[in-house]
Amino acid sequence: MKTNEKSKISNILSKKNIYIDKSQNPKHLNIKKNIETNKHNFTTSQAFEILINLLEPKKHEQKKIKNEDNKETEKNINLIYKNIKEKNKIIKLDKEVTSYSNLGNSDSDNCENNIDPFYHHYQSPNEEKLNLFVQEAIENKWIQEKKEIIGIGKLVQYKLSKTDNFGIKLKSLAHDINNFKDTEVEYRDQGFTRPKILILLPTKNSCLEVVQTIIDISGTEQQENKKRFIDEYSIELDNINQSKPADYKDLFIGNTDDMFRLGIKITRKTLKIFSEFYSSDIILASPLGLRLLIDEKGGKKKNRDYLSSIEIVILDNANALQMQNWEHVSYIFDNLNILPNEVHECNFSRVRNWYLDGNSKFLRQTLIFAQYLTPEINSLFINYLFNISGKNKIKQTYKGSIEDVGYKIKQIFLRLHSSDISMDPDTKFSYFKTSILPNIIRSGESGFLIFISSYFDFVRIRNYLNKEEISFTFISEYSSNSEVSKARSYFNTSNKKILLYTERVHYYRRYNIKGVNTLIFYSLPENPLFYPELIRFMIETQGRGNYNKHSKALFSKWDALKLERIIGSKRVNLMCHGVNDIFAFL
Repeated sequence: MKTNEKSKISNILSKKNIYIDKSQNPKHLNIKKNIETNKHNFTTSQAFEILINLLEPKKHEQKKIKNEDNKETEKNINLIYKNIKEKNKIIKLDKEVTSYSNLGNSDSDNCENNIDPFYHHYQSPNEEKLNLFVQEAIENKWIQEKKEIIGIGKLVQYKLSKTDNFGIKLKSLAHDINNFKDTEVEYRDQGFTRPKILILLPTKNSCLEVVQTIIDISGTEQQENKKRFIDEYSIELDNINQSKPADYKDLFIGNTDDMFRLGIKITRKTLKIFSEFYSSDIILASPLGLRLLIDEKGGKKKNRDYLSSIEIVILDNANALQMQNWEHVSYIFDNLNILPNEVHECNFSRVRNWYLDGNSKFLRQTLIFAQYLTPEINSLFINYLFNISGKNKIKQTYKGSIEDVGYKIKQIFLRLHSSDISMDPDTKFSYFKTSILPNIIRSGESGFLIFISSYFDFVRIRNYLNKEEISFTFISEYSSNSEVSKARSYFNTSNKKILLYTERVHYYRRYNIKGVNTLIFYSLPENPLFYPELIRFMIETQGRGNYNKHSKALFSKWDALKLERIIGSKRVNLMCHGVNDIFAFL
């Protein structure tokens, strides 16, 4: 920099009365005192006025400055910008302000590069220049520096330096103050109520395992009511029959009570079990237990506000929940994410907007864990899962549980035709009355076990057999132990030719029925493991050889999910949509 230019800059500095050390400026000290006094009510517009006041000449100097000197002052300021660009491309700021330095073209004499581009864009919009600035920003030609001013508060201050590395950008400051206003931050981070996670479980023992896992991963130093929880949700002696299948022992080990509900509250150091629902973070319940709580008030008024802000729903072992009563699960989903009827100490200023708009179900995450898919699970998937990010279903490929039979027994599958799924029960019942049952009555043999998956179909067949005065007995999930013993004895001794046997009773008790010579699957079992277990009833029956024993299974294209799990994924399409209606396996 030439000597005459340095002298010009020195003159400008003396005219502007700008001090490098703010502690030496009495005017600055007075303003700082005012800021400290009113710092809670300090705004950016006041900051701008103070800064302009700092840069204004004193009154006795203003009298000496003539109007015609304004052009010369502006010229000198531009000269300062030019020297800034040549000596140093970094603009030092005392708050977060972004400045531009044309590092790639340091020989340019255009001082406009040192002016805030956004300021010019707002004054006279030029899209081409703005695009250029954006491109240069992408190329990392913008430099930022953050610095906190102790004791000044929100004041944005610019100052000149006596060294060669000095700079001033008053127009950038004006742009920042005029275009970025103070706004009050909103903290919308809550729902209407505290509970955020709902876990539906089939038994108390499964709840015990989940809670113990939560305790292990929570890292809390203490757990309130833990002893009470273990006493209520565990049993001292487990009398489960070790001869039962492995899946049965996994399902029914420990406390099998299916009527429970509890809340868990988690803080930084403590995990509280049995917390009141409106103070809980996690709710664990069986479908039956939660439904009874929802309907405890009776009538149309529901006790469900604690479900209004649920963000995650987990259905663990959905197949077990279906065996209990799937209607309870659907009922709970009908009452999820509904606007609450009462306030419950809610701070509405912190409630997320999508809760207020009634759209929380579109952001709820639902996880369903099951061993196999059923129409009920698919219905829940279609009608109750609305997350805006989409949904995904993992479908398994099956080899077929028919391969696990292990014995050469003739197994026949008969396909029925029904145009609509609502007509399928009537089609099946009609075929049973006209084809299956007459053959059983005409047969001189005994030992016909009719397996029925649906309890409604069971009631329909039972009532029909009673009406026709056909000799039979039955075992259902509602049969007492004495009724079960009597029915098994009558059937095994051939006093009763027909035994009706439901899937749910097999699920809960896993009886080994003796005296079975012919097995009729009025409907296929949902659980594919049940198919080989039922076929083995004929193997274990004493008496005639296995060559006279066989099974018949009725199915339609609407039973594709069940059929696939039994005969395998490779065969299901042919059996549901092929030319033939009869299929035999050995």
